Amino acid sequence: MKTPDTLHYGSLSPARKRLVEVLRELQFGKIANFSIAAGEPQWTPAPTITQTIKLPVDAGAVDPPEGDGVLKKPLVDLFRCFDRQQNAMISRLECRFGIPCLVEITARAEVEIGPSTDRSGQ
Repeated sequence: MKTPDTLHYGSLSPARKRLVEVLRELQFGKIANFSIAAGEPQWTPAPTITQTIKLPVDAGAVDPPEGDGVLKKPLVDLFRCFDRQQNAMISRLECRFGIPCLVEITARAEVEIGPSTDRSGQ
């Protein structure tokens, strides 16, 4: 699946909608040990969610996702990362104001195991 340049909330899969909702509720913090499979967020096993609270708390109501509103570019970029990686572990996903700002993805390298190609004569 290739994520288009413009993406609407209403067109997201349930797993991606849930991620948008979790990020909006979290506001500031990170999600760790979060798997993606076939480009989709996996909620089992549950990731570790750490909320960062800046004091003094000036908490306002978090707007719920709009029915079919256009997603902000950082969310589209995050889903593009999922599309490219397909199957990986998000070791850290940080957000500010409910928008992703940093993602660390851990993926296994495809390494061919075989005879050494060292030609030094040893």
